[in-house]
Amino acid sequence: MFRLFSIKKRLTASINKANDLYCFDKLIKKSAPPAPKINISSDDVAMYQYTDGTTGVSKKVMLGARFPSFMCSASLCA
Repeated sequence: MFRLFSIKKRLTASINKANDLYCFDKLIKKSAPPAPKINISSDDVAMYQYTDGTTGVSKKVMLGARFPSFMCSASLCA
């Protein structure tokens, strides 16, 4: 059997700080406060979808908050 030896090499580079370089953490701290948490029930309306009106006038359909997650699950299983 052969023994494998690993040689670790450390690569370094010096970088000059640019004037237009922004740290993500600092930008987040400067931004607006986070949006308030809202309790959403799975029975709440998530969106309104309009039918194409094949039987007459278009109709507005209320889709519940669980519908988008159902569609994602259905597309993954298809």
